[in-house]
Parts: sequence; structure tokens; C-alpha cells
Amino acid sequence: MLSSKIKNNIYAMISILTLIFVIGSFILSINFLIKINKISSEVNMNIVKENTTIFDSQRYEKTKDRLDY
Repeated sequence: MLSSKIKNNIYAMISILTLIFVIGSFILSINFLIKINKISSEVNMNIVKENTTIFDSQRYEKTKDRLDY
């Protein structure tokens, strides 16, 4: 049978490896969410740019003058 010192070392190694795995998973999850957020904001900016019309006052005045005649 294994002595208690060896068992404690095995449990400590398992605990450390589990902790490393959990921290690594957390970091990968946060990194993934940040990338998804960046992609989402880029898509939203492209949609806004495509659907936005800019008011051109000179063109408005020319059109207004033409309609007044």
C-alpha cells in the first residue's frame, strides 16, 4: 500500500493540474469572447456604414432651386 506521503503528493499534483486546466480554460474562453465581440462590432459598423446617408446641403439647395422653378 502507498504511504500517506506519496498519496498526498499525488493529490497535490492532481490538484495543481486541475487548477492549471481550469485557468487555461478560463483564459481561452475570455479570449474567444473578446474575438467574437470584435467581429460583431465590425459587422455592426459595416451595416451602419452601408445604411447611413449623409446630408449634403449643397445638393439639397440645388434640388430645392430646381423644384422652385
